[in-house]
Amino acid sequence: MSYQSYTWATIRSRLKEKWESVPFWTDEDALVAFNEALKVWNLATGQWKRKVTLPTTAGTVFYAVPSTLVYQLRMDFNGYVMRPGSIHSLDKLLPRWQSDTTATGSGVPTRPAVFAPVGLNLFAVWPADAAGANSLSIDGVRATPAIAADADFIDCGEEELSALLGMALHVAAFKEGGVRHQATARLYQQFLLAAYDKNARLRASTFFRKHMGLDLRERPVRIPGVAPPSAPQTGA
Repeated sequence: MSYQSYTWATIRSRLKEKWESVPFWTDEDALVAFNEALKVWNLATGQWKRKVTLPTTAGTVFYAVPSTLVYQLRMDFNGYVMRPGSIHSLDKLLPRWQSDTTATGSGVPTRPAVFAPVGLNLFAVWPADAAGANSLSIDGVRATPAIAADADFIDCGEEELSALLGMALHVAAFKEGGVRHQATARLYQQFLLAAYDKNARLRASTFFRKHMGLDLRERPVRIPGVAPPSAPQTGA
């Protein structure tokens, strides 16, 4: 997929091509709707990423994420990849985890091995680095770029722009609702499918696949009164 820069002036023009001859929304509505589409796209795909490095401090369990990151995708300690976890699992499996450090011993790892998000701008590590002065490298998703002026631009492929335009129309049509909004539902689904193609995590999500009806295509349909096909026979 080839990427190119699209200015808001160009995007707005492309959006108007899809509008009816007498649109019921303004240029400002279009701007708000497109920025909303960008935010949902970034949440679903992690399109805009950034890597930051934080120094560890002795015994510190919780670290603040720079405001330029909205969630973490991957983290390593001095080049060693850490496993993602959750506060709930740590509390349940390791009741004393917040007091563990790399010097605790008794089976506790000698380097931070797990990171767990606490919120949009805070995460925890287990065990805490006892010595400090080491580094945590975070690959995360940065804040979605906001379009404001005609010269503002985004870099994306034509297929991605088409999905974003469809989502923007779906958002804008919410202003009127009713039949008009319902008519844009297919554009919303196309947007979600484009995000599905972009992000392997969505492809592995049972919830997303069920929501989109994708699992139904891959499972044999059970018809009442008709026995399911037997498994293929192997060997003699």
